[in-house]
Amino acid sequence: MKPFTRKNEKSTSARSCWTRFITSIVLILLVAGMGATPAGKKNFHADGKEDLIQLPLVKMMIHKKGLNQISDGAKKTFDVSEQTIIVGMDGKEMDIREMLVPCEAQVAYFTENGVPHAQRIDIKKIDPNASNKFNLGKSD
Repeated sequence: MKPFTRKNEKSTSARSCWTRFITSIVLILLVAGMGATPAGKKNFHADGKEDLIQLPLVKMMIHKKGLNQISDGAKKTFDVSEQTIIVGMDGKEMDIREMLVPCEAQVAYFTENGVPHAQRIDIKKIDPNASNKFNLGKSD
């Protein structure tokens, strides 16, 4: 066994510091990668396994919103639920009550019984005259 010296103490300290540094970098990359996962819907099997299904994406101008829907005001309407993830331009999640319309967004969706449901809404650009008021279902 080597006798304790200052040299051994510095070597161990430097190695420990590098180990912590590399571990921190790996954790940061893992956490950052989790936020960058594509929108998807999980498909569960009877044996407990699951698949991530890549959802279709549509870029749209959202002119109207309600508590349970968004619309471009003409053709495209998507149901919105509590499970819908809405991400603002700053990258933070928000509630539909906070979402400003009109806005340009990318919507990942799935269709169930012929009804399109928004899984994730990524806001790309907000109109300067945007408001957070609900305006879907009201006459203009």
